[in-house]
Amino acid sequence: FRLAERILRIFPRWAIAIDQDTLLVSFLGGIYNVQISTGNILCEHKYTEGMNNSLYITWLESEVGCSPGFYYGEYTAKRIGSKVAIWFRTLNSDQWKCVYHFEKDAITHIHALVPDVYRKRVLILTGDANDEVGIWATYDNFQHVKKLVWGEQRYRACVAVAIDRGIVYATDSPTEKNALYLLCNDNDLLKIADLPGSVIYGQRYKNKLVISTTVEPDSRVTGKEYLFTRKLGKGIEDTIVRIYACDLVTLQLE
Repeated sequence: FRLAERILRIFPRWAIAIDQDTLLVSFLGGIYNVQISTGNILCEHKYTEGMNNSLYITWLESEVGCSPGFYYGEYTAKRIGSKVAIWFRTLNSDQWKCVYHFEKDAITHIHALVPDVYRKRVLILTGDANDEVGIWATYDNFQHVKKLVWGEQRYRACVAVAIDRGIVYATDSPTEKNALYLLCNDNDLLKIADLPGSVIYGQRYKNKLVISTTVEPDSRVTGKEYLFTRKLGKGIEDTIVRIYACDLVTLQLE
């Protein structure tokens, strides 16, 4: 039943291939190892309390200062009292281990981890309230993590890609006007284009960043009413979902 599925979020969030016969799939509070040829499904990792899925999983390599493997950041709706963590798994092992955790109450959750080969680092996108919003970076396999920009909704992002000129990212704010930005020198912010809605999903394809806008309700509506309200957030212009492509050379949006 599609409505119940959407309300309860009982659907796989992502899947990524280990090899031609094996997938990792995020679903209902865990990461499942799926063998395509045999149909065998095994839960190899359970998420932390209050977490249904991670928003993204990312393959990182030594070129960005990391041990090669799959990485995800914890993603919960509320702070559970634990320290939000980043987890790691090698290609050939089904054992997951924590490689970093933020200080208690520093953030609510991690949206995504983004490789930046130009500056040999990994970007960490966090949210959601202003004091939690930020783009962070680690250069040494998560031994140290530092803030680049933070504290405003214009730095709230789920989708980003590194280019030679800086970081191209789309904002994910139901409460403020959304836009596609270029962050240069980890400090100078250039607006590429306004967007009619928040962006949660996107993917680099060749020399383009492809993104999808989202229709979200007003986050000031709370409780059960939030599940059924049709009142749009301030950052959402209408009920139309749009797909855009940004040329990463010319920075033109189409």
